[in-house]
Amino acid sequence: MTIRPGGIRRPTVAIAVVATLLITGCRSPKPNPPGGAPPSTVVGDLTTSESDLLDRAEQLLIRDCMRRRGFEYTAVARPAHLQYRDFPHVVDDVEWARKHGYGTDLRRQQEMAVRTQPNTKRLNGMPEPARAAALSALNGVPGARTDLSAVLPSGVTTRRSADSCTSEAQRVLYGDLQTWYRVERVTENLADLRIHMVHRDARYQRGVTAWGRCMTDAGQPYDSPAQTLGAVLAADPPMPREREVALAVTEATCADRTGLTATAAELDRRYAQEVDARYAADIADRRRLRHDALPGARAIVLAS
Repeated sequence: MTIRPGGIRRPTVAIAVVATLLITGCRSPKPNPPGGAPPSTVVGDLTTSESDLLDRAEQLLIRDCMRRRGFEYTAVARPAHLQYRDFPHVVDDVEWARKHGYGTDLRRQQEMAVRTQPNTKRLNGMPEPARAAALSALNGVPGARTDLSAVLPSGVTTRRSADSCTSEAQRVLYGDLQTWYRVERVTENLADLRIHMVHRDARYQRGVTAWGRCMTDAGQPYDSPAQTLGAVLAADPPMPREREVALAVTEATCADRTGLTATAAELDRRYAQEVDARYAADIADRRRLRHDALPGARAIVLAS
């Protein structure tokens, strides 16, 4: 099953915070009809409640599909995101760092939620052949000529089976499954593109150099925020809680003192505008598809 990541993330070493074994089929509204009619005009993205509605409808469709294929599946709600913060360039919130360090406490909570989720427990209790069959029904087996495909901003081509309950649910919701798969995969990778652009900028690199000197002066000799996070993730046994928090607080303090926080924020805004402009068509198509899927999603949820 698909595990949705979240939380603190950086392109080099990310904390993969497991959220759930939901196959939340990304929300996909109906694409342009074959005749090429213009897309509906959509302003902004969905609200949280509208996104939850699409997730709920997709879960119900997956549940029904899995039952038709002979497997039990529980439609589960999107998990709460606790107090996760995204620090793609440097931890820059001292108060959050004092509470959560690098977020490993929140990661453990989410991992526990996954282990106790009914679909996870059911899968783990299956003998291997049955488990493999259930996962194949859920996600499909890639490699067929009919596979969905998308070229990510990185240039990597990603594929997924079109013959699965996940794909079937998204086809019902969004109509043109290939278009949905493409725009969803492209847009969900735009943040990584933006982060990469920030980190390549000479101003960010100069800021990191100054930050590193501050860290060394404070008794934490790390050259980059990627190294601090990597040290936390690689620690075996896990880094003591007090040490993790102290490291995160020092990182945030030095980011503020050296101006790295302000530099990273300015560059992030600049490159976000550039990336959004470059991929404006994909962003607009994804929003249109999500909006257009809402009436069908409401009907599915009401009928359940």
